[in-house]
Amino acid sequence: MTLTASGLANGQLYNIVFNYAVINANGVTFTGAIIGGIVGTSDGSGSASITIPSATQAGTYVIQLTLPAGADANCVSSNSIGCVALVNPPTFTVGGVSTGSKGFTITGTASQLTLGTTPFLSVSYSNGNTVSVTGIVTASIANSLGQTVDITTATITPAGSGTATAYLDLAGLASGTYTVTFFAISVGGGSLSAPSTASVTV
Repeated sequence: MTLTASGLANGQLYNIVFNYAVINANGVTFTGAIIGGIVGTSDGSGSASITIPSATQAGTYVIQLTLPAGADANCVSSNSIGCVALVNPPTFTVGGVSTGSKGFTITGTASQLTLGTTPFLSVSYSNGNTVSVTGIVTASIANSLGQTVDITTATITPAGSGTATAYLDLAGLASGTYTVTFFAISVGGGSLSAPSTASVTV
């Protein structure tokens, strides 16, 4: 992605620090990962392409600009608080994660049930992250000929390391047996789980 900034010093190089945080009681040093650099232009603007570290879990992170050590009298070391350039640094929210150990995993077996008069397919997912993640469980419903006749979704937000159940609405289907292919995606469209299938009869 591209980071843009304004109010920068002309010709000054700034480090882009991801997951910035002050790390001691005196507030004089910070931690975080340098993921790029940005140079101020004559009008004080600047831009740079950055990549969020691949191991980053879902959550909200501070992005700070810092000066290299020795850039001014207050910046005495590479992680000195005097190097910080932004008074109010922005935050960046990482949404869903790719399929794998940090995605959603099906818990138990998908099952059909009726709530009131409406048939549903119930699917439970466990969240492999340590923070809550919102997922959209999407189901494609196909008839005996393999033709897709409906698509239904349900939104869940399991807590970190927790479990949540999606109830996929099967209302409106003609009587018969169908194959439901379902999977979870993040709000941003990234994959959260591998696809699974279940057979339902309405």
